[in-house]
Amino acid sequence: MSGKAAAASFIHLQVEDVQAILNHPELSLGINGCSLKTEDNLKVLATIPPERLLLETDAPYCDIRPTHASYAHVKTTFPCVKKPEKWLEGMQVKGRNEPCNIVQVAEVVDSVIGVRCSQIALRNALTLFPKLV
Repeated sequence: MSGKAAAASFIHLQVEDVQAILNHPELSLGINGCSLKTEDNLKVLATIPPERLLLETDAPYCDIRPTHASYAHVKTTFPCVKKPEKWLEGMQVKGRNEPCNIVQVAEVVDSVIGVRCSQIALRNALTLFPKLV
């Protein structure tokens, strides 16, 4: 990171509030599928300093869907069943976001920003939540 102090807390990114949030250096921004729906959302993502990013799934909600602009940046997909009662080990239920989908958020962030921001976001998370180590 740059010589700046690490953020003391984080909030879920609401795209319309990003400039106001960036004025508070103590806040990190949590990025999930709901933050990445439109091309405008991806443009906003590109303006966020990597040292302020945290990745999240917000499971079981906020998945990256094929209708989202960010879906074009997703490389990893997982097999799904259509109904919860048809669930099998190693498969997801369609329409339900799972923690393993964090990789998709990382893929989008890395692709849009053009550097390994997912690595930086992991370091940011470990700084904000030191007991995870």
